[in-house]
Amino acid sequence: MKTNIPLKLYKYQSYNVQTIDNLKNGCIWFSKPTLFNDPFDCSIPYVLENMSNDEWNTLYKRVKKLWENMKDEEYKKSTAKYFLSDKPSEDFKKNYNLASELGWGEQIKDNFSQQGIACFSEKVDDLLMWSHYSDGHRGFCLEFDTSFNPFSKAVQVHYSKLLPSSLKLDGDGILVDPLVTTKYIGWSYEKEWRLFHEHGDTEYGFDDRALAGVYFGSEMPFVHTEIISLVVSGFPTKLYKMKRSETEFKVSFEEVTYTPYVNGKSKRRFLG
Repeated sequence: MKTNIPLKLYKYQSYNVQTIDNLKNGCIWFSKPTLFNDPFDCSIPYVLENMSNDEWNTLYKRVKKLWENMKDEEYKKSTAKYFLSDKPSEDFKKNYNLASELGWGEQIKDNFSQQGIACFSEKVDDLLMWSHYSDGHRGFCLEFDTSFNPFSKAVQVHYSKLLPSSLKLDGDGILVDPLVTTKYIGWSYEKEWRLFHEHGDTEYGFDDRALAGVYFGSEMPFVHTEIISLVVSGFPTKLYKMKRSETEFKVSFEEVTYTPYVNGKSKRRFLG
């Protein structure tokens, strides 16, 4: 099992106003998991029986915090015994069927749905990735150097036929691996890595030096390659053009140099 983060990670993109704006501003976009195309991705099965004692203690602290913030004082009074006993976390574990009544499940689910995830791949030349995430090879792919933040914090996705069997939370009660880093084995060709942000549908800026390369899809219109080339002209970023093989179902790439229009005399062009 791979544990070391790759030297480079790739983000497939369609060409649109949002992706060009993010590129111009040196930002990556964190999406809410509720917007993912796979309904099983980041699903929350709540199989509590398999949790360790430490996980139960963490969960108890999270639920207690929710309970303390409840506005219904009468309800809080009637349920106080589950949080003010001598062994509260043990009592809570014995009576975890009250969890749904206390509303912690929906609260955590709501909190998680508001968090952000940015997805990357180890591969830059996958036909399906170019088709699914880069508008049928008409988009582009960004190459990031993982020695820079936040890419150095990427977490590997694992693939399985079964849903994760336990609930994991961090010290703040936020859902973590494996629920948000396990996908159906059919997606394994993506070789995915993920970054997490406490807020979804938000941008996060990165160091210009982190953008190591931009790969233009084999079917990308030239006017779009022109615009992207001009956007990253101030970045220490290399440009590549994807090419379809004439004998195999594969794509390859070669480095290109963009030559802009100069004094109305030269033609815009790429030099391989």
